Amino acid sequence: MISKPLILFLFVVIALAACSGNMASVANKPIEQTEQPSKESSPTKEQTGQPGNGSSSGYSDLLVHLNKSHALPPDYVPPGLVHVTGVSATRDGMTLRDTVLEQLREMFIAAGNEGLELVVLSAYRSYQEQQQIYGREVAQNGEALASTLVARPGHSEHQLGTTVDITSPTIGYTLSQDFQNTPEGKWLGENAHRFGFVMSYPEGKEQVTGYAYEPWHFRYVGIEVATEIKKLKITLEEYLRDRYAN
Repeated sequence: MISKPLILFLFVVIALAACSGNMASVANKPIEQTEQPSKESSPTKEQTGQPGNGSSSGYSDLLVHLNKSHALPPDYVPPGLVHVTGVSATRDGMTLRDTVLEQLREMFIAAGNEGLELVVLSAYRSYQEQQQIYGREVAQNGEALASTLVARPGHSEHQLGTTVDITSPTIGYTLSQDFQNTPEGKWLGENAHRFGFVMSYPEGKEQVTGYAYEPWHFRYVGIEVATEIKKLKITLEEYLRDRYAN
């Protein structure tokens, strides 16, 4: 018959052996590494300033905040791109979001009814196209000046598919600040909001927007928002800063 002290001793030995086995299995288990974001990963919500969690649908929102700090992913392509038709354009093959094109047509018709001729010079541009344009500008003027005249790739509103550069025959189909003095430029400044478009980089707001005055550059944000911006006499940049600060 086994004595009680011996039974207690055997119980302790067995318990210690089991504990050692568990410790060994934990020690031999590979440590799971926390996945680190790569340098090429998509920007976060704070970096882009758009609603949502950084998904492609979030980037597609009409009120995505783009500026020198907030960028789109290099591979972002907006939804619903269609060829620009039904309006005058300097070349074929340009594209815009379908919903934006509808409003652009309405705006061009309204201007035409007043004897004015608006012409699209540039619409959607991919990250790669913007990279080429920015590179040429840097080569010609240096990076400091180029960064005030052209957005870096990923930071251009044209990549959203909601933005157009507009010119006219009265300015020789060019992009010039003199466009503000043409009948078409004046009309756009007074009426673009009625169709949901805002001038992204207005005169006297260079310190706010970070870009030189561009009376030809119009982004579609919807009639309600465009009208509010017009009423408040602020820039789109100021509107979006306030919107995403809350």
